[in-house]
Amino acid sequence: MLTRNDLLDILFEQFARHTAGAGSHYPRPAAGRNVVAPALKSTAKQKRIFLSDRELRRMRKPGAKEIEVPAGAIISPLAKDWIDYEGIKIVFK
Repeated sequence: MLTRNDLLDILFEQFARHTAGAGSHYPRPAAGRNVVAPALKSTAKQKRIFLSDRELRRMRKPGAKEIEVPAGAIISPLAKDWIDYEGIKIVFK
């Protein structure tokens, strides 16, 4: 069975093969150390929030059939089922 460190070693080896010519700056983790891979920087940092059905219920005004959510929000599958059942319209702002 592979451990977390075994998987990290495999990933670092693969990254090293693909970036060997580009001057890789990711060191290979030492055996037996609990190392977390560095986060990759994205060029466009976009905050996306996750909305559950409970959060959408809180956002809904009594009797309203429309809920405004931030643009790019991720809505949970359970929340989507609730939206369909209640006949609510989601407006991305």
